[in-house]
Order: sequence, then structure tokens, then C-alpha cells
Amino acid sequence: AWYKPATDNSSCLACPRNAETVGRSAVFLSECRCSAGFWGGDGENCTECAGGSWCPGGNSTYRCEAYSNSPSGAGNYTDCICDAGYSGADGLECTACPGGTYKERNGSSGCALCPAGTFSASLAATSLAVCLPCAADTYSETEGATADECLACPGNTFSAEGSAVITECTCLAGYTGDDGTACAPCPAGTFKPTTGTGVCISCETDSYSESVAAKNESTCVACPSYTRSDKGSASVAGCTCVAGYTGLDGLECTACVAGTYKAQNGSAAGTLFDA
Repeated sequence: AWYKPATDNSSCLACPRNAETVGRSAVFLSECRCSAGFWGGDGENCTECAGGSWCPGGNSTYRCEAYSNSPSGAGNYTDCICDAGYSGADGLECTACPGGTYKERNGSSGCALCPAGTFSASLAATSLAVCLPCAADTYSETEGATADECLACPGNTFSAEGSAVITECTCLAGYTGDDGTACAPCPAGTFKPTTGTGVCISCETDSYSESVAAKNESTCVACPSYTRSDKGSASVAGCTCVAGYTGLDGLECTACVAGTYKAQNGSAAGTLFDA
């Protein structure tokens, strides 16, 4: 930008740095006006607009709206962008992100919802870290929750901290069923050492278990001497005498006495040999 106060053939003079004239054929130094992003009196040195403000040119400078900021040298109100934790159009009023939301960066983007499985009552939050996880054994499918809306998992299930869907509630050891539903205890004669949807495992033959919701194979107890049981026996009464032995179900059996025999398993007494 140039001006020339004389009418002779002398050269035009340069305006101060970061200043410009409104039109061509400027005559006076005072016609040199600070450019956008700078401020100062006409014909005077121009100062760069400070951060957090904007300068449209000339001698004017304006502060950005509350909770917004701008870089140094901003020349337009739209250079003022909302701070992290606040949202709004560039150059306009910024409002705090409500509970259940957060915003990590400066700018006009909206506030992000806390994900399902979390909640937050904090205002103007700037990080996902404010979204607190649901406690273990609970879940929440609600995004943007502002309070603890976490629901208890169904019966005999558990979940990790921060679970976001009911199907993350899975069966405890010793219980069986589908994820997200109440789980049934493993019946006597069975056990289940793992969590999840697996089936209950039957005790081996010649053993029994009277425990319900058993977690370990160690609950399967060996039958008394000279008895046997089917796989998955649920009580000691399922242990019956082997052939050649007699006695009550669930008790130790004794050998058939001389002169008798017993061909079948069970509690029947020995049979005399034919004379």
C-alpha cells in the first residue's frame, strides 16, 4: 500500500507495515489504515491483534465471546472458536457441554455423549475420563447418562466394570444359561468350573455329588466300596451294590456269603445255589 502527498514526480511512499489504503491514489499518510488482524491509529504503526480477540482493521479491537478463543492476528469474529468443554458456532456465544457429554478440542463441534456403560454429571467436561463406568455386575445401554442409571445384571450372572449391554452379563461358575438372562444352577450330579454359557458337566460313573451349583469336579465323591453309579448321579443313593455284593443303596456293600450268588447290580440279597 502506497501514498504520495506531493504533486511532483517523486516516488510514492509505503504505508507503515501491516497497513493498507482503502482505494488507489492515496495522498495522505492518514489514509493508511491497519489491515485486518492488526490495530492502530490511521497512519500509525500497527500492532498485531492479541490472542483471544479479533481486529477487523483500523483502530478497532474486540474480545472474543466468553469461553472462546482466537490465535494472535485474528481479523474476523469467526476466528473466535469455542474452548474445549464448550460448544457453539464460530464467533458466537459458547455454551457449556451438559452432563453426560464432553468435548476434548477447541472448535464448533458438538459435545460427544458419554458412551453406554458410563455416566457423568460434570458440566463443561473436556475429557472422556469424566464418564464414570458402571460398577461390576451392572450395565447401562444409555448413551449420555447424567446419573448412575446402571441396572443390576440378571440373577446368577456377573459383568465387568463399564458394561454397555445386558448380554455382557454372563453366567457365574456353577450356573448355566444364555448371556443376558438369569442363569440356572447346575443340578446335583454336575459341576461347571468356568463362567459363561457353557453347559454343566456330569460327575463320572462310580461317583456322585449332592451339591447344587457346584464349581469344581472335587465335589464329585467316590461311591462307597463295592458299589457303582451312573454318570451324573445326584445322591449317594445312586450308588448301588455291584454283582456279587449286597447291601443297602448308598452304603458299603458286603460280599455274598458262601453258597449264594448275585448276578445283577443293586440292593437285592444273594440267591442260594440250587441243591
